[in-house]
Amino acid sequence: MYPFRWVFSDSAIAAEIPFRDLRFGTVILLSFTAVLTIFGVAITQMARPMTNILQLASSPHRCCIVFLNVYALVAFILWVTSFGIYRYTVPLEMISGVLIVLLLLVLVRRSAQAAVLITMTVFLIVSTQPLMWGRGQWAERFINVEMPPVPGNALLVLIGGEPMGYIGAFVPPSVRVIGIENNFITSEDKTGMAIEIRNMLHNHPGPIFAVIPRRTNPESRMLDESGLRTREHDCAFVTTNIDDGLRLCQLVRDSNSH
Repeated sequence: MYPFRWVFSDSAIAAEIPFRDLRFGTVILLSFTAVLTIFGVAITQMARPMTNILQLASSPHRCCIVFLNVYALVAFILWVTSFGIYRYTVPLEMISGVLIVLLLLVLVRRSAQAAVLITMTVFLIVSTQPLMWGRGQWAERFINVEMPPVPGNALLVLIGGEPMGYIGAFVPPSVRVIGIENNFITSEDKTGMAIEIRNMLHNHPGPIFAVIPRRTNPESRMLDESGLRTREHDCAFVTTNIDDGLRLCQLVRDSNSH
């Protein structure tokens, strides 16, 4: 199960980078304990109305606990079957703490509630290894890009799945900016957008440039189909405060491509 795989710090299940989060597993264990407690009391018919064990069936938190548990269960099932991407569980993250507190208030004796809640809070804070994608340094501008000038009649092609759309704000407004070989447009696509991009690559009358991340293979079947290729000596580095591995390369068209 996902929540118990997230207990380990090297877990990258449903996420891009490793993390550790015990909150979801804690909610499941406490909920399971609460259900077993109710059935245990019902079976043994222990009449102890002043204990917190029986308060689970009559406490003012009952409706909240039942509603939130049903909501969390349904939402988790929908998440598993539809997405399976950890960052889409933010609503469940937000209520996990509430559920943990409510369940502990019901399952723990009143005299021990404060100590248990403090201990659980400290434990979860210390044991959690949050997802960290890094942060940029403070600067005069939120995004800063230094790149060679791009002619106003050029076509700029962003190659690869890295987030590079911000580059479009640093070229003349007349420059058309398109992206290929990413999670929206690939060489195999036959959608209307893919066809339009192929037409632009094949028929653009002006110069064509490509922005290529360091970790991306510059080869593309879309470019090959249009007779376009990169020349290493026509590349220059693009300096940004977001990615330090971008190159701006001019694409040349094979003479026999038309």
